[in-house]
Amino acid sequence: MSQKSEMKAALLRGESFTRLEALKRFGTIKAPARIAELRQEGLRIETEMIETPGGKHVARWYIKQDDLPGSERRASVWLAMRKSHSGFGWLPK
Repeated sequence: MSQKSEMKAALLRGESFTRLEALKRFGTIKAPARIAELRQEGLRIETEMIETPGGKHVARWYIKQDDLPGSERRASVWLAMRKSHSGFGWLPK
């Protein structure tokens, strides 16, 4: 499996990673280029700037839960459950 394919699979599983984590996990030193390619393929990858324990700011890439495959189905199932069980008090209204 290519580095880009591995990164794509991780993102589609709901995982996130930084450039350094991509180097360690996928063996790529060109993570930003692979992210750009995946975006060109249509993936809606988000970038979040995080602060490291050393005070540096780095990018962390992820796909929002709503943009993951199957999220529409999960949302509709959750709404159906919420409507049918709203009287039980264990689901938010």
